[in-house]
Amino acid sequence: RGGDVAVEDKWLGHNKIVALEELPGYDLTGEIETTFRPLLHSYSGCIPYPAVDANGNAGYLYFSAGLRPTGNAGGDCRDFGQSGQVYARVGKSHGRWGVIYSWYLPKVMGKEQQHKHHWITAVVWLRIDGCPDLIYNFKSLGVAYSKNPQNSFDVTRKDSDTIFVKLNDGGSATNPIVAYDSGVPLLPSREGAAGALNNPLIDWHRLPQLAQQQLNGIQYEHTQVPFNDANFQGTLDAAYSDALYTNVPLESGECETDPTEADIDPDFGLPEP
Repeated sequence: RGGDVAVEDKWLGHNKIVALEELPGYDLTGEIETTFRPLLHSYSGCIPYPAVDANGNAGYLYFSAGLRPTGNAGGDCRDFGQSGQVYARVGKSHGRWGVIYSWYLPKVMGKEQQHKHHWITAVVWLRIDGCPDLIYNFKSLGVAYSKNPQNSFDVTRKDSDTIFVKLNDGGSATNPIVAYDSGVPLLPSREGAAGALNNPLIDWHRLPQLAQQQLNGIQYEHTQVPFNDANFQGTLDAAYSDALYTNVPLESGECETDPTEADIDPDFGLPEP
């Protein structure tokens, strides 16, 4: 396995890892994850595969000749018959809300890096106009695109650089379209939704225990899990830019509450004369 170490050495061929069913987070977290979930165009190279299964097995692309990928960039890892997986986790950096969306690729063969195991990540940054308990008050401000597996991000993209589409009925276009082209960086897509991948989404906290343990403990030689407990906050911090929030006030955290009986009737609770 080279320098890749799985928990309890639980490796399984990448094409034998069964994806987990779609399970967004609970309540507001799940609404945020699905409202802003990206679609992914994969022009060449690997397409996303599930990184782990419910039993905690980690995917591994076996090569017949050594540990270094050779041949076609998408060889043995471009099966559109498997569903893939996108992993999501909601958090904050500098008091601002962001959503990590990560895809696992069995290998990468770009100009700068050629190795097994690769993660690509988009962080969607949000502003809140009103009560933070209500999903319709969340708006997208922009997307940070991963540039390498060590949590370096392109944070210079404006919201206008990214195409957004509407996946659900009603509301506005909130789902960004991103793209991958066999190299390391993730980029804004130059095409619309047609042909883009919409992999089953699973929230970090909805992962089966064995799957979560594997993603927390696995050690990749050339990459890292962007959203596990050790890397989650670092990923958000690396993807954050103050420039994105210029003139955007911090959320107030205030929500209107239902009036009490005393508010409606000042004489409520007083004894009758």
